Amino acid sequence: MTRRSTDPLLALVQSYVNEHLRRVRGASPHTVRAYGQALRLFFLFLAQRARRHVAELRLDDIDVDAVLAFLDQLESTRHNTASTRNCRLAAIRGLVHHLLHHDVSRAGQYQRILAIQPKRTRTRAIKYLEPEQVRAVLAQPDRRRPIGLRDYALLLLLYNTGARVSEALAIAPRD
Repeated sequence: MTRRSTDPLLALVQSYVNEHLRRVRGASPHTVRAYGQALRLFFLFLAQRARRHVAELRLDDIDVDAVLAFLDQLESTRHNTASTRNCRLAAIRGLVHHLLHHDVSRAGQYQRILAIQPKRTRTRAIKYLEPEQVRAVLAQPDRRRPIGLRDYALLLLLYNTGARVSEALAIAPRD
């Protein structure tokens, strides 16, 4: 049997996304998509670095030097901000935590990756509406009309739950 067919990397990545992110963590579709995109970029980078096809990558290819080189490439070549870099690092760290649970033989390799710290970024002041501003927004829909009732209900949902617009739009009648 070849090394390619016995190395469990691709199966572990699949179980991370499908089982761990979706079922165990209950990650939103947006989070799953963002993590998937980050991991795709990482694996394409690894494949190019190793001069192999993505399907031929192995667990040994995921090491601290590769992760650091990927993070540097994100900023220098792709011109990603520190925040985007940190998000991509979070996706890799999540995968590496999963790998650690399923592959303790490479625990040292994984621990070195998990020790990579995110870059510090500026925290922006949280913007919010004062109560009188919220009342003014809620007073806008004409609640005498069905469309106004709908708009009022949607605004209340957003305000009371803190949901994002995309999350509110994803709500179906069965929910």
